[in-house]
Amino acid sequence: MSTDIDLKSFSDHRLGGHPVPKDLQLLLVHVKEVQKLTGIKVSDSAEWAPWLDVSYLSEADLNNPEISANIEAISAVCKYVSFVAATEDSEYIGYWRGPKIQNLSQSPIVRLDNEGQFNVCAGMNIVEALLADIYNGSTFLKFKRLFESVGMELPYASYAEIPYKDDPVDETYVRPAELHNELYGTFRNLKK
Repeated sequence: MSTDIDLKSFSDHRLGGHPVPKDLQLLLVHVKEVQKLTGIKVSDSAEWAPWLDVSYLSEADLNNPEISANIEAISAVCKYVSFVAATEDSEYIGYWRGPKIQNLSQSPIVRLDNEGQFNVCAGMNIVEALLADIYNGSTFLKFKRLFESVGMELPYASYAEIPYKDDPVDETYVRPAELHNELYGTFRNLKK
C-alpha cells in the first residue's frame, strides 16, 4: 500500500529537515492501515499543529492567569518536540528534542496528552511507542504483525513489555514535564 505522505515534506515540516527514521518511514507507508486499525493520524502539512489549538477555551479561560500561563508553557515546550502523530483522543506523539536539540535516534518519544501533560512514552522508536499505547489485545497483535511483516522486530507479547528509552547521560538533560512545570511557574509569576 502506498502513502499519500511525502517523505521530504514530512522531514521538512515534522522533523526540522532531519531524515525520516526507518520505523517512521514504515509507518508512513502503511499510514492508511494504521489509521483504520488505531485511529492514529499523521500529516506532512506545514500548518498541522493541533496541539496548539486553544479554540475550545472561552474568553474568560484565556484571560485566567493560571490557564494562560499553562498555555504559554505548553506552547514553549512544544517547540522542543517534533510531533509526528495524533491519536483519536487528541493526544500527540513525537520526539523529545529538548532545549539541546538531540539527534532523533537519541530522542525519547513523548506524548502531550489531552490534559496538557507531557509524558515520556515506552518504546525505543515511534512504532514501539504507538504499539505500547494499544491495550486491546487483538488490535495490539494486528498492529504488531503489520510491522513484523515488513521486517521490524517487535518481540513483545503485550504493551507492558515495551521498554522505555534510557535518559541521556548528559547532566543538562531535562524531561519535558520538568520543563513544562518550570515554565508554567515562570509565566504564572509574570502574570501576578
